[in-house]
Amino acid sequence: MEAPTISHVYSAIDTLYHSSQVEGKEEASKWLEKFQKSLYAWEICDQLLRENRDKESQYFAAQTMKTKIQHHFSELPQQQHLSLRNSLMQHLLQYSLASHATLTQLCIALADLSIQSPQWENPVSDLIKIFSTKLEHFSVLLEVLMLMPEEVENEYLHIGKNRREEVVVKYQRCSHEVLDLMLKCHEVCPSDDRTQCKLYQCFGTWLTLGSFPAQVVVESKLLKLAFDTLLSSKISDNLHESITDCICNAIYTSGDITNQGPLTEACFKFVTQMIPQAFQQAARDEDSDKLINYTRIYAELGDALLEPILTTPGQGAGDLKTLDLILSCLECSNPDVAVITFNFWYRFAEYIDTNVERDQWGIYKSYIRKLILLLCQLVQFENSQTGIPEKGDSFQEFRLQTLDVIHDIVFVIGSTECFTEIFQSLQQETPTWNKLEARLFCMNPLSKFISMNYDVPGHVIQMLLSLPKDIHIMVQHTAIVLLGDMSRWISDHEQFIDATFQFILNGLQHKDLAQMASFSLSKFCMQCCQKMNKMFPVLLEVCKVVETLNVDNEGVIGILTGCALVLSRMPMDYVTDGLMHLCTPNVQPLYEILQSSAAGDPVKYLDRLAAIFRDIQINQVAAGQEHPCKKVIAQLWDMFKMVVQKYKADDRIMERHFRCIRYGIRCLGQDFIDLMGNLVELLVTLYNEHQHSCLLYIGSVLADEYGGIKAVEGTIMQMLKSFVPPTFKILSQAHGLQNHPDTVDDFFRLCIRLLQRCTLSFLKMESIDSVVQLSIAGTTLNHRDGNTSIMKFLWQLCKSGYLEQSDSRFAEKEERNRLLEQLLAKFGQDIVNGLVAATAGGIQVYMLPGVADTLWEMLEFNRQATAQWFQVALSNLPSHNASGVINATPQQIEYFYNTVCSSTSVKILWGEFREFSKYFR
Repeated sequence: MEAPTISHVYSAIDTLYHSSQVEGKEEASKWLEKFQKSLYAWEICDQLLRENRDKESQYFAAQTMKTKIQHHFSELPQQQHLSLRNSLMQHLLQYSLASHATLTQLCIALADLSIQSPQWENPVSDLIKIFSTKLEHFSVLLEVLMLMPEEVENEYLHIGKNRREEVVVKYQRCSHEVLDLMLKCHEVCPSDDRTQCKLYQCFGTWLTLGSFPAQVVVESKLLKLAFDTLLSSKISDNLHESITDCICNAIYTSGDITNQGPLTEACFKFVTQMIPQAFQQAARDEDSDKLINYTRIYAELGDALLEPILTTPGQGAGDLKTLDLILSCLECSNPDVAVITFNFWYRFAEYIDTNVERDQWGIYKSYIRKLILLLCQLVQFENSQTGIPEKGDSFQEFRLQTLDVIHDIVFVIGSTECFTEIFQSLQQETPTWNKLEARLFCMNPLSKFISMNYDVPGHVIQMLLSLPKDIHIMVQHTAIVLLGDMSRWISDHEQFIDATFQFILNGLQHKDLAQMASFSLSKFCMQCCQKMNKMFPVLLEVCKVVETLNVDNEGVIGILTGCALVLSRMPMDYVTDGLMHLCTPNVQPLYEILQSSAAGDPVKYLDRLAAIFRDIQINQVAAGQEHPCKKVIAQLWDMFKMVVQKYKADDRIMERHFRCIRYGIRCLGQDFIDLMGNLVELLVTLYNEHQHSCLLYIGSVLADEYGGIKAVEGTIMQMLKSFVPPTFKILSQAHGLQNHPDTVDDFFRLCIRLLQRCTLSFLKMESIDSVVQLSIAGTTLNHRDGNTSIMKFLWQLCKSGYLEQSDSRFAEKEERNRLLEQLLAKFGQDIVNGLVAATAGGIQVYMLPGVADTLWEMLEFNRQATAQWFQVALSNLPSHNASGVINATPQQIEYFYNTVCSSTSVKILWGEFREFSKYFR
């Protein structure tokens, strides 16, 4: 970008916000995005803020300043940090009464600057000194101070663990100044709602730092004011929410019972003794905002005290009164309130499952029973509900969330026991349609885990099959879902198979039930396919008329899946003709599209064929007998070539097309070898024209299936050699790895499969040096799948010399090791350099186990050489980032080196790599 003038920027802003021409607005938006990334943005946005022309340019400049400081702070020379600070402060003084959006951007910018710049030594004291002289600036001051503790953990700020800890310590040392300021703010602005909101938000964020001694917080006026004001009926909704945030932060902090005992006691006493009455009053007043706030406090208390609740129940902080409070939130029949508690129950389930002995669960069973009963009530529709909710309906989304809770928590009392209790509740009365539907709905997550020798499901199924024809559509809908999910039990009780199958088929013919019936049919066939031979002709007829059913393509695929599964269990003599009949309704329209000069979309039919091939699972083909599906797939080969000829430039269609072929390969297994030569020729020819990554993936499927067969090893290796030049051409371009992560992923998947199946041939390959160099270049590729494949390739490469004596290829071991030693002699240092760069901020933390795995294998193969490479790579790490912030100290680097090189398990490396990476983030 050439240096723009401020007039250019004003013009683009005016066009973006005020032009009526869509094209002009899009062009202006793109230009402004490019401008924001340029070096010119620093100075020009500072000028825009000084000129204060209008609110649009104000906001744009403020937002750009924030973005530059968060993402491009290294562009700014260190000697300019303090002048930028002074400028931002002046802007905030100038804009103290400006729009909240603009102020927020500037406040974040200043907070982030204080965290990233070591040159600013006393940010808290400086801010208080400058902004506390006038009442009109108090709100701005509190906003910045509120943001500073929050922004310390902002992942956009790549300041490293050392700097974060340094900043936190600095904040803690001056926390008394902040506390004094907040008390002063309350005294001088007692009726200013905006300032009071900021005050409590600020207090809350500083509490989470653990800045204040617990006793100081408990005895402070601010905490008492927060408690008292929250219960006042005269405060605004905004202030009520801000105080709730503050109290939630206090409770979160109090979860550290060892260090925050007095605060824990104070919060528990306030929540359990004072809020229940206020909660009940809000429920009577139907005040949803206050109910939500009180529920947040209850849930936060539960999270903070979860460990004592489950390890020392009824004692001190483990008082089970907390569970009663959380359950009370479900009694007000407000989904928006109830859903706030769900995360607590997820954590409860996880903790009790992993940390509490099963014989100690009994004390909690009554609470879980009550929870599930309340959830059954909460998911009830109103009597006025007339049809099936549309996709995305908020109440239906809530209902699905309740199923997740039940699924995760029910193990405490047992699925079978809970299933029985819900069924018995239906037997005790004649329920209304909505109560019946809600109970059936909540049985769903239990049905998959009920005991096979348990008879209550039979009573439930009989009840479902006997439902009146005219019962509410939602009951029919839920019944179809439940029957599909009970298929595992039904498969073991054959007396219900015929009637259930017919019930689901009837649902397929109903326009409002067909979609769900198609999914249930798929589940039913999956579980009962071995006992459905006589039903195959019926299923085949259904597959022929799917276009007349009210189901989308996903539903059609469900039906085809069910039919394919049933066909798989039929006698071999029936499979070929059955598969031909199953494919024909999709092959015919596909041929019509291919032969037409018009541009049709074949994806729908390719997906259907793929589903059929995926689920035809012929497990026993007699020796010397041809696979019963081979004839059908061979007959389709000309059609597959026609798809390529017509759509070879379309990446989307090619991906779906070769997905279909992939399932055909998996279906036939060894019987596909006769067709493999034609496929390889097609792949190589097409890849030279169009580098679709799916072609590489199909190559890896071939390598996986047939790479161990000597007769075809040469064909597969030649395929790889043909793939290498086009792949290197696109990946060697500027930003090639970043721009083509799918190609990286699929290429290295192919290499991994060949390393596993054709190890010696791969190690001897002429282009192996280039492949290894490409993998080194990709060690810092910040793309999950792409980086994972690269690391697995390097890991597999380093393991390639390892062979058990019982392995049929053991004779290759010596030559493999020799070739691997030669490779590592050339590239060992570069590989380790890449692994260290990846660890030092090059990739996301969740990818680091792959890096650790690779280095571990290198240590296992040659510990001495790898340790030397590792030491060199660590010595080349920068000691400071571009802003002058220290990364890892020499002592920390030495500790990392010694720990890694002396480690006895790769698991140790996983933790150490994660910890070390924090110094660079």
